[in-house]
Amino acid sequence: MRSKKWWAVPPIAVTILLASGPTMAHAARPIVDQASKAQTLIGATADLAATAKHRCKLGPSSMAAGECPRRGPVSAEAIAAARRVQKTSTGQAAKIQAEPDGMVAVSTPPLIPTWCDLEQEATNLRMNDCFIQTSYVVFYRVPNGSMTGIATVTYFEWATLNPDSRSWDHHLAMYVSDAFDDALNSTFIATPWCNAACGVANPTTPTRLTTRVNQWYKGKWTLSSPGTATVYPEQNTDLYFTSTVTPDRQIYDFTPPMGYARCDSSSLIADTPNGGCSYYKVAPRHELSPHDWRYGRHAAFVATAQVELPDGWGLPRYPPLTRMYDPVLEANNHATSCAGFLPTGPMDSCDVYPFAGTYQGAAIIGKSRTAVGHVPVDQRAAGNAAFATFVSSNRILDGDTFSVNAGVLSVDPRTRHTPNTNLPDYSKD
Repeated sequence: MRSKKWWAVPPIAVTILLASGPTMAHAARPIVDQASKAQTLIGATADLAATAKHRCKLGPSSMAAGECPRRGPVSAEAIAAARRVQKTSTGQAAKIQAEPDGMVAVSTPPLIPTWCDLEQEATNLRMNDCFIQTSYVVFYRVPNGSMTGIATVTYFEWATLNPDSRSWDHHLAMYVSDAFDDALNSTFIATPWCNAACGVANPTTPTRLTTRVNQWYKGKWTLSSPGTATVYPEQNTDLYFTSTVTPDRQIYDFTPPMGYARCDSSSLIADTPNGGCSYYKVAPRHELSPHDWRYGRHAAFVATAQVELPDGWGLPRYPPLTRMYDPVLEANNHATSCAGFLPTGPMDSCDVYPFAGTYQGAAIIGKSRTAVGHVPVDQRAAGNAAFATFVSSNRILDGDTFSVNAGVLSVDPRTRHTPNTNLPDYSKD
């Protein structure tokens, strides 16, 4: 966990942003204020009185019970502006990739990738992570507790990891919707932070920017996790605000730490000699379409098996599948499922679900809890190739879980019927 030294001289307290979500990594917070004092400050400010009913989530056990960070509702103005840019921009990936490193003020809202759901506080995907939150950056004196200024800042922070590289880009878009007194025209610098498992690949000297109302800022930095060991990077952005009225004071804020990342150089993932990274606690979903000409019948078999099998492997609210890389056990899983299978023609083959390359194969959990189907050999091979691509692009290692959507996610699993051993013959037209 993080630990940072308080930098203010004399001490200044700051409202600190706290992220929540299923994959977030918390950091230790250098908080000086007490909950009662912060509540008094916020309650005494007319503009913030309506937002006093904030959500307050405590962090990990290392945080004291009284450390209740202050945050407000996300700026509707910022969301609307970001959404307009999302909807009208083309070639988004290339534009975001081409942005220079560092933090700058911009005249228009930055481009935020479409996979970042602007309706949600957090978007947690296997290779992408995004947080949207608003922080009250409060300037006040200690020990008398007199507030000298406040800024309302909305952060959009995201990162896209690479399945075939141990380096990635870290982004921050920032919007100041309100600031007054010492906070107005204060200055700040923004720098990326990494734990011991990663670092800034191409560090630049931070640019000191002026805090202005209705101003957008955007930042991009390249981070990396060199070496070959399996490590677990944590990342976020640190911001240091300085008042122009009292320049000897500096207050510290930081964006939500990103989700649980893992960087590895496992030989289990083919064609990735430089290793890669993923948000390993997010179980990705393998998408199969019954309408795909390459493997449509394989997908149709998987969909039927998901609905018919009592365990509902891979469906929402049912157990996920778990990747397994033992080739001997994989062969045993397939052989156990296909024992007694009789092909209907030269192009027919035995397809199995759950997949043989999982810990839910027939040799492990029993044949009665798995399904076999008649699928043309070329369609089954194409389905296997699609699965291999899915595993590689999501860096799914041994023991990682995933789900499968073969076109039946609209079916309510609660209406699934009992197992049917007479599955359709998908080898025929």
